[in-house]
Amino acid sequence: MSEITLNREAFRFALSNFGKGEVFEEFAHSFLSIVLGDKFIPVGGTKDKGIDGSMRLYFRNTHPTFIYQISTESDYKNKIEDSIKKLIKNKITIDQLVYVTSRKVNDKSTVEDDFLTAYKIPLKIFDVEWFASNVINDERLVLLYETFIASNIHEFQKPDKQYVVGNFIKDPRLYIFLRQQFNASLSSLEIEKKLADTLILYGLEGTASEDKKFRTNEGIKVKVAQFVKFNPTSIYQAIDERLIELSKKPKQINYHAKEEAYCLPYQTRLALMERDIEETEIFNLFQTQTVDQLKKYLLDKDINATKILELIEQTIHNIYYKQGIEFSSFVIEGHSKEILEVALPDIVSEVVDNSHIIQKNKNEVKKALLMTIRNITYNGTKEQREYLRRLSQTYSMMFMLRWDPQLAVSFQKIASQLKIYVDTSILIPALSEIFLEHSKRRYWNLLEGAHQAGVKLTINKIILDELVSHFGMIRHKYKTHLR
Repeated sequence: MSEITLNREAFRFALSNFGKGEVFEEFAHSFLSIVLGDKFIPVGGTKDKGIDGSMRLYFRNTHPTFIYQISTESDYKNKIEDSIKKLIKNKITIDQLVYVTSRKVNDKSTVEDDFLTAYKIPLKIFDVEWFASNVINDERLVLLYETFIASNIHEFQKPDKQYVVGNFIKDPRLYIFLRQQFNASLSSLEIEKKLADTLILYGLEGTASEDKKFRTNEGIKVKVAQFVKFNPTSIYQAIDERLIELSKKPKQINYHAKEEAYCLPYQTRLALMERDIEETEIFNLFQTQTVDQLKKYLLDKDINATKILELIEQTIHNIYYKQGIEFSSFVIEGHSKEILEVALPDIVSEVVDNSHIIQKNKNEVKKALLMTIRNITYNGTKEQREYLRRLSQTYSMMFMLRWDPQLAVSFQKIASQLKIYVDTSILIPALSEIFLEHSKRRYWNLLEGAHQAGVKLTINKIILDELVSHFGMIRHKYKTHLR
């Protein structure tokens, strides 16, 4: 069997979504059986014992005094406490209680020790991190996960127009897909090849050998022509070449000689599925965190506004619609901050003026919304910054594909022929950024981006001597003033 890869972040998020309904219980039951090599039998189940089915308590077939509880509730302490009390009340012998949850439990050791002290019963917690650490060790567990993903994929919404801005595109998801593909690729493929790969994979969406659904070379090109605004014939040769390459090991697509057509293998479909799951998680966390921030600002002013998320989404939409290139440049590279600051108050004001907010509250809501947008832009959480980064890259992709991608290819070829001397005015600030988060390293990222684009970066002896002198000066200041 081919090597199985797994997106652990997507796995964690998928597990938390399995908690909707009975899916997680079924998944956890099967997962535990494989890991522990045992069967699990429900505890109680009769009314006179006071243990109903909603408790989701099981004992191990070979260790009847080892009780397992499967739960997705956020208040895990009360859930565990309630279970222990009912088990004791019904005189069920417990040598160990294992709490199995799709959520992350912080300070597991402390929680386990506290319950041992309080009830004299050993407690073990198997949370989402336990699942994530075990799933990569056993091919059977990965296959189990794949099966549950395939069976319950309707739970996971595919990214759509909420991730993009602008109304000049035929299929919004293409641009998210393209950006995902560029992010996922660690190779130095040229833009034209990456674009061809993306369009091929996207054009093969819905194909599968087990369903006998295939697509020919011409069928892929016809589908591609529906997606893009530029003349697709300009990349048909690249598509022909990449179809052959992607069919080689390690395969991303399968070629079926009998049908003379292509399809996506299961492993590729799973990887694409996991990317969508991860994308949805980032979007959901961004929404929750940003709404909470705006609510806090409004609460301080005793304003109870409704449809807060609409205000945030409309503001961000307008920023990209009116200043997409500048804002994307600021988010990705730290440029154009001044332009953003000039335009942001007017954008926020327009959104609130055209909203459902009553007149007497509009000024305070404008202030709160402005503070919220500034906060997520300059000092946002990891998820907020990541969402804006992805949105900005998606916008950049949209901008590129709105025009002929050959323009981008030409610029890349020019960049690959450039040789640039980097002097101390760039090197010293870049070195000073080493302790910053990667997204906030302005000079470092500038050099990194140029290198990835194929620019040859170099220094000479004069620049090196200046750098040595600079560090000599710093050392002298430290010795004489700071040490």
